[in-house]
Amino acid sequence: MTTAQEDLSILVVSEIVGDAELVQRLLSFEFSNVRISTDPLRVSRDFDASSPSVLVLAFNSLEKAERYNSQLKAQSALARSGAHRTLVLCTREEVRNAYDLCKLGMFDDYVLFWPLTHDTPRLLLAVRHAMQHLPERTVQDAGGQADESAAGPVHRPDQAPGRPADPLVLVIDDDPFQHRLLERMLADEHLELLFATSAQQGLELMHQRRPAAVLMDINMPTVDGVEATRRIKSVPQFQGIPVVMVTGLGTRDRVVESRQAGASEFLVKPVNREALLQKLRRLGVLPG
Repeated sequence: MTTAQEDLSILVVSEIVGDAELVQRLLSFEFSNVRISTDPLRVSRDFDASSPSVLVLAFNSLEKAERYNSQLKAQSALARSGAHRTLVLCTREEVRNAYDLCKLGMFDDYVLFWPLTHDTPRLLLAVRHAMQHLPERTVQDAGGQADESAAGPVHRPDQAPGRPADPLVLVIDDDPFQHRLLERMLADEHLELLFATSAQQGLELMHQRRPAAVLMDINMPTVDGVEATRRIKSVPQFQGIPVVMVTGLGTRDRVVESRQAGASEFLVKPVNREALLQKLRRLGVLPG
């Protein structure tokens, strides 16, 4: 490994300070630039400040790692740029799910770590492999050259500079699996997706970036999708943004309730890709 690679930043994230510090100590045997993040209110700020080449998710459950990763991508353009690699630490019972999530692209690799914390070489090896598969410009940045990710707006890999920005679609759903499903369904379309796991987070994101449309799950804890739609439509600058309700309960009462809240369209889970595309074309988000 070159000196430039050894100097690349590693960020260890966990909600448990002791776990984050443990992983930091283990990694520090071979890597000099290892930081930790344990404050859930600083998800994107800690990531953007450290600009890690390798992100290690040291949560005590795979579900928490998924939730963090979705929240991070919703809040940080740097995270969405794909200039880092993500490793998730899992338990023996979670290995199969971790493998499936890596196949789907949620994470880049997994390490069976809890409670086998004595297998430090496996973790170190996974980090080294991650660094070997970083985009070339990331390795160059560690050697002192200009950071291209900070030079201007972040573009999708298939979006040439100068081409009009892709329409932004905000997905508000508390289920990370639905995030991955919609991301795969729309992967071939010229759309940018932004994800929120609660109504409150969705509204906060809308104040930061105005979406062309919102895909709104109805059944969410605390504030459901119908009430979230009412709140969106109560904000004058959001009234023209179409909201597509997505739910597993396609009853007539739900449809009427959603329409009264201000929803423009309605989709029933499991979402059919062609039906979703048809709705987005009808709303003018995609070309007809």
